[in-house]
Amino acid sequence: MPLAETPVIKPIREGPKRIFERELEQANAALRESEERYRTLFESIDEGFCIIEVLFDPSGVAVDYRFLETNPAFVKQTGIEEPVGRRMLDIVPGHESHWFETYGRVAQTGESVRFEAGAAGLGRFYDVNAFRIGAPEQHRVAVLFKDIGERKRLEDQLRRTAEELTETNRRKDEFLATLAHELRNPLAPIANVLALLRHPNKQVSVETLYSIIDRQVGHMVRLVDDLLDVSRISRGALQLHTQTVELADVLRRAIETSRPLIDAGRCQLEVETPSEPVQVDGDPTRLVQIVANLLNNAAKYTREGGHIWLTLRHEGEWAQISVRDDGVGIPADMLERVFDMFTQVDASRADGLGIGLTLVRSLVSLHGGSIDVHSEGEGRGSEFLVRLPSIG
Repeated sequence: MPLAETPVIKPIREGPKRIFERELEQANAALRESEERYRTLFESIDEGFCIIEVLFDPSGVAVDYRFLETNPAFVKQTGIEEPVGRRMLDIVPGHESHWFETYGRVAQTGESVRFEAGAAGLGRFYDVNAFRIGAPEQHRVAVLFKDIGERKRLEDQLRRTAEELTETNRRKDEFLATLAHELRNPLAPIANVLALLRHPNKQVSVETLYSIIDRQVGHMVRLVDDLLDVSRISRGALQLHTQTVELADVLRRAIETSRPLIDAGRCQLEVETPSEPVQVDGDPTRLVQIVANLLNNAAKYTREGGHIWLTLRHEGEWAQISVRDDGVGIPADMLERVFDMFTQVDASRADGLGIGLTLVRSLVSLHGGSIDVHSEGEGRGSEFLVRLPSIG
């Protein structure tokens, strides 16, 4: 009995239509998957992302742009709510033109760019990547960006700190050189006096020699006292011994202290005080130091035969002490620096360590007051105005 023949199964051939449909389904699935990945990335990144349409005027100059699409981080990075469909100049009327110019070049040339720029109207600074998408005639640009304003602020702060440290080191070196000079100046005459005292045939009286030593030692004591005061103030260790003080008495004592320097320069000092008493709660010794340092400063920077005006006034709740001169004046770029440590407006005319005004500002601040300086420029004199809380 013959065996049955095994049937031959022929594959069913798909028609062209079915093949097309299957390939289309696969393509659509791949597209959906790609779009899903894009959407996930688009919505999850911390950087702001947007697609814009660059707008040109009839002459081809980029003058604005319209937001077509943004990601969720866009609002965080810009502070702009619901931007889609709106023009940038409608949102920020003063937006800088360089943004339009840059995006316009990207839209026209297709060349991607990366740059950093500020947006003053948004109060931000950005790191930006921009590239063209779509057909050239659509003028569409994709922008990936991040606000780096805080980083820029830190960088600027670090730069300023480095510059300040450099300047501080420079002034410190100058201070050390000045200190050595100021200490050596009185030591030389003291050494000469000691040599004369040892000489059996000295022709100068002992009293004269002693007065030289006394004067030079006094100068050194004042230098050291200023250094100690600066140290105490910087450490917060300076203690004020306050009491009710009549400022007219303070002015008289300060004039007595500064009189030798004023007379040495043949300066004419004019003093004006009110008839009624002006009182403050303060340390009389430190208040005298404030006024005397300002008078000394005026005498140092006033030409021989110049004028110094010392004025006391009572203005509302404040007592005001003004020290004005017609001396060398202060350049505009020095006005904010005159109170800095070791600063001297004109080193060729000044002596001392350049810490007198620093001490004045610190002592005034300890008394709850303030000090300002005014000058119309070089050769036009200067004025220091101290304000202290008054009593009564």
